[in-house]
Amino acid sequence: MAVSLRASKRGLELVDLARKKKGRTKTAPAWCDEALVGKAALRRFWRGTPILQESFMAICRAVGLPNWQELVDSTQPRTANLISESLWWFELRATIEEGDKPLIDELIARIRQRSPDVVVKQRKIDAAMAQLARNWQSVESLVPDRRVRSRSTGAIAPPGSVTRGKLIDLGGSRQVVAIVEMTPQSEAEVAIDLWVYPTGDALYLPAGLQVMAIDESERAVPKLQQQAGSAADSIELKFSIEPGELFAVKLALGEAIVTENS
Repeated sequence: MAVSLRASKRGLELVDLARKKKGRTKTAPAWCDEALVGKAALRRFWRGTPILQESFMAICRAVGLPNWQELVDSTQPRTANLISESLWWFELRATIEEGDKPLIDELIARIRQRSPDVVVKQRKIDAAMAQLARNWQSVESLVPDRRVRSRSTGAIAPPGSVTRGKLIDLGGSRQVVAIVEMTPQSEAEVAIDLWVYPTGDALYLPAGLQVMAIDESERAVPKLQQQAGSAADSIELKFSIEPGELFAVKLALGEAIVTENS
């Protein structure tokens, strides 16, 4: 429940005088920015409509009136009530460049002032995860209809993980989608989960498709290779690397051989 307040007639007069001294209109963008409220909140404030207590306080303080209690309509009980407007719930996962972090930090700070239940988890990712994030695409851009047949896009990714995909062209109008999920397990280990799926309306991978992890010498790791049968709807490889270590995956179908680096 949230507490809402409205200004008294005298309160509105005092706020009006204060905003005129600052040379602001009743819905000045600078006022919105300083109070961290939207124009809609200012309009409701001027109409004498109850608004969130936090917004009421910020609006008053932003024009130099810290004693906001003196501006409240005393005939309006300060009771907890349900806000009539709809609420929005957001969950955001993103990778950003170092230079953009101050902008995100500022945005988070603004959101924290407007929401009582903000939870932020952030960590600096290692070189291999950063390269994957930059060079591969979002899974949603490759599989928009979410028809992938395993947990790779059907479940919430582990905390701290980076998940990306890439369309692999094997020639002859044969394409598959590779999805990689990298998840830190400890200071010495990063788990890799690789899936390969058919594209478009295809139900199965091309028969005979080989998928293998390769080491620094570009040799296939014996225990990390699979071959699609005549009715394979996906291939999955699981392995681990050291933090910052790069890896590569090779796909082979007939004479077509494609190697993708992380």
